[in-house]
Amino acid sequence: MTRAHFCALLVCASLVGCGDALVDGAYRGRELFVVEGWVRLDGDSAGISIDPDAAAAAADSAIGKTRPGPLRVALFWAPAKGSGFHFEGAVEQDVATDGLFPARFRLALFAPPEAELVKPVSDGKGDLAVAVVLAYLDDDRDQRWDRDSERVVGGAPDSLLVYTPLGIASRLYGTLAAGFHRLVPIQDCVARPDGSGFETRYATATSDVDLFVSASFPIELFVDADCDGKSDEWTGVCPPLGSVRALCRSGHVLETPADITLCGACGPLLSPDGASAEKCEGWFGSCLYTAPPDECEAERKVCLGELPTDPGCVALDCVCLRVYNECLANTGDQVGCKGKYNDCMAR
Repeated sequence: MTRAHFCALLVCASLVGCGDALVDGAYRGRELFVVEGWVRLDGDSAGISIDPDAAAAAADSAIGKTRPGPLRVALFWAPAKGSGFHFEGAVEQDVATDGLFPARFRLALFAPPEAELVKPVSDGKGDLAVAVVLAYLDDDRDQRWDRDSERVVGGAPDSLLVYTPLGIASRLYGTLAAGFHRLVPIQDCVARPDGSGFETRYATATSDVDLFVSASFPIELFVDADCDGKSDEWTGVCPPLGSVRALCRSGHVLETPADITLCGACGPLLSPDGASAEKCEGWFGSCLYTAPPDECEAERKVCLGELPTDPGCVALDCVCLRVYNECLANTGDQVGCKGKYNDCMAR
């Protein structure tokens, strides 16, 4: 799906409340940066029912009725990796929402991202962290995104927020002073000067952010930051692989546009059916770039035809040690297998 499919319509009704307002009486300190803009609604968003009334939701729950949670707009910091970044492992920052929602949204930041999210730029000097604005249905109303159960239904695909503590000089991001900056792509996937591939280059944005909301919001709308022709750097917004398999590989007919879109975007992350052991292991290596180790390990068992029991290994070092041991048992090449282990740990 391309952005042209959105035929965006300005939201003037149908969404109410956003929680976490600045009027909650709690003083959070001085605003360091603000991200704001228009909320735009796709025609498929008619199926998104927004109800911020927790008491009504609790009453429905008591009689076995599920009521979707309120729409929450949030900021997620994603670790930079090389010339791009990957959403898997992203951290939701505590921000305040305010303004004229639902027509407009406003996110106020009161603190920089955590230090572990600030990484050296790959093509210059300085350190930075990268963030994106997303919207999801906060079904349990805890004001935190739960990947296991809450679907992402919106985002600002053409806008990045970056933070640099001391400033950067970068071919991709330009020269930026210390602090927060909002960037937009100005050159999509141009050739690198050394001929080693392609890269997307950015410049400081001067206009508002458009937040698109759709029940079928696809990850393909996000910038292909690493210019590999895919948007797998954003597959962290996909549900857990087990849930994707249950929905997309169960054999039943997909009934809603949202499910069709989700399977189109997230289904390719699953292991190939009926593959050889060699292909299963090759798939597993790529999976570690896009999903948590325990999910990849569980999918690997499915690929190999093993019972989908508890994967056992849930930490990266455990999974990578298994890779090393199995390589050593099959080849006896200690040096080569150690290389595979190191490559696994670098994911």
